[in-house]
Amino acid sequence: MLDNFDPQEKKIILIFIALLLLGLVYVRTHDLQWEGTHQPYVSPLPVEEASTSGRFF
Repeated sequence: MLDNFDPQEKKIILIFIALLLLGLVYVRTHDLQWEGTHQPYVSPLPVEEASTSGRFF
C-alpha cells in the first residue's frame, strides 16, 4: 500500500494516520457537549460607569 512512497513520506503518512486515530479515540472517550445547556458567562465584578472607572482622565 505504501510501497510507492519515499521513506520520509511513509513516516509522515503514518504519523498523520496515528494522529487521526488518537483524535478519534479522544472524541469517543470524552463526553463533549457541542450543544446543550451552556450557562451564560456571569461577570463576578460589578460593571462600573465609564466616568467612575478611572480610565478616562
